[in-house]
Amino acid sequence: MLVRCIMKLAIALIVLLCIVACTSSDVPTPAPTLAPTATAVPSATTTNTPVLTATPPLTPTQTPSPTPEPTIPAELLNRNYRVLFGRDGHLWSMGLDGKNVQQVTDKQLSYFGFGFDELPLSPNSKYVAVYYPEQGTWLLRTDGSEKRQVSLDAVFPSWSPDSAAIAYEEHGNIVVRRLTQWSQPRTIGRNEYGKCSYPTWSPGGQWIAYIAITPYRAGQSTTTARVRLINPTTQQSSELAPYTVGGRSCSSGEMRWSSDGNYLRVIGSGLWKIAPPNNRMLMQVTANSQMSPSAQYIATDAGFIFLSDPPQQRTDIKVSCPWGTGWAFDGQRVVCMAGSVRSQSRIYLIDLEHGSTTMLEFNIPNLTSIKWLPQTDWVLVGDVYFNGDRTGSIWLVNLNDPNSPQLIAKGILINVYAVK
Repeated sequence: MLVRCIMKLAIALIVLLCIVACTSSDVPTPAPTLAPTATAVPSATTTNTPVLTATPPLTPTQTPSPTPEPTIPAELLNRNYRVLFGRDGHLWSMGLDGKNVQQVTDKQLSYFGFGFDELPLSPNSKYVAVYYPEQGTWLLRTDGSEKRQVSLDAVFPSWSPDSAAIAYEEHGNIVVRRLTQWSQPRTIGRNEYGKCSYPTWSPGGQWIAYIAITPYRAGQSTTTARVRLINPTTQQSSELAPYTVGGRSCSSGEMRWSSDGNYLRVIGSGLWKIAPPNNRMLMQVTANSQMSPSAQYIATDAGFIFLSDPPQQRTDIKVSCPWGTGWAFDGQRVVCMAGSVRSQSRIYLIDLEHGSTTMLEFNIPNLTSIKWLPQTDWVLVGDVYFNGDRTGSIWLVNLNDPNSPQLIAKGILINVYAVK
């Protein structure tokens, strides 16, 4: 019995030890908790302290000062002058103060003129002739209110003194066209060569002068030309002596009448005294020659010639400036250009009545045109910069104070007239 009890106790003790051993193996041994690692504070990197650059003071922006408005005397404004000028391919008109600008053309022009002359303005200043590329020659009202086509070609109209009609050449025909009978043009003469006629109306209206050229023959470099005079009403005609032309171009032949109709200047021929049928050539003239409005003088390469029979050279006037002339309407004074020095135009005021010459300091480079305001001591001058678009400027100059020109507008000066 005792042995049996001891064996039972031993077995129970063994079972108990097994249970304890199994139980202790399932409980995980807790991992030791690591003490928090101190975050290393990075040592300060030695940085070069930037050198501060002093900021330069701001340059104040120059506010562009507006172009001062011209100061126009009331006596000029009251005369209602209008200025014709070209800009951006169009023809414009404006007041003498640069205001009241009106566009005359409705299409762009390729150039402002007909090759050898400015745009033909009618004597009453109501119409101007222009040439549109591929659309021909047109008459436009200077106020932009009307237009009428003259020809599909580039013809150069000459106005009758009363502004009622024009004369021009078309395919060799000399044509007269009245504004009131526009659909009934009349042919009054013929140039067999077909071009270069330059029909030109005399100031009194009794004659139209034109050039008739004998067509060139094969191999010829020259031919004969003659100036014909024809009365547009009676068809009475007269001829000047023939002269020689060459080059097959229209570089010679352009004509100008004196204001009294007694003299006719023909480039390539000469200065003629017109007294049909006894017309006489008085002297040879070159392309660089300008007739005074009073028909008393002609400016040539050789100087100033008094229109008399025979012509007389003004030996007391030493300046020769036949181009770029602006005649006073009394024909006794002229402002003219005589070349340039260091890009500054040399401008002279010549008083033919008193025999005096004064050099003016305009300080306007590239000066190309001068227009005298009628019955005043003021002129408009134009400069042109040939930089591709031919931009230019228009200045008003008081001849009594020529060192203070006033800028009127940007553009190419063409003409000036008083509204009638």
